[in-house]
Amino acid sequence: VHKNSQELFAFEWENPETGRKSQLTWTVLPQGFKNSPTIFENQLAKELEDWRRQKPRGVILQYVDDSLVATKTRDDCLQFTVSLLNI
Repeated sequence: VHKNSQELFAFEWENPETGRKSQLTWTVLPQGFKNSPTIFENQLAKELEDWRRQKPRGVILQYVDDSLVATKTRDDCLQFTVSLLNI
């Protein structure tokens, strides 16, 4: 997991002996970890909420880590895409 993305995979763990809670992050996802695409997709949607409200001219369709940008014109698409990449 890239260092900048580790907090997206943070979780809380409680020590069963002491009851002490700690927040931990993954540095490497376990083999077979099935929720990472869902976590990524949900986090990306959350990150884009405010941006989407400010950019009503286009639509982003996202599937896991793929995004499709759709607008009415080529110029709108270019502006929309550049704005998205600069978040």
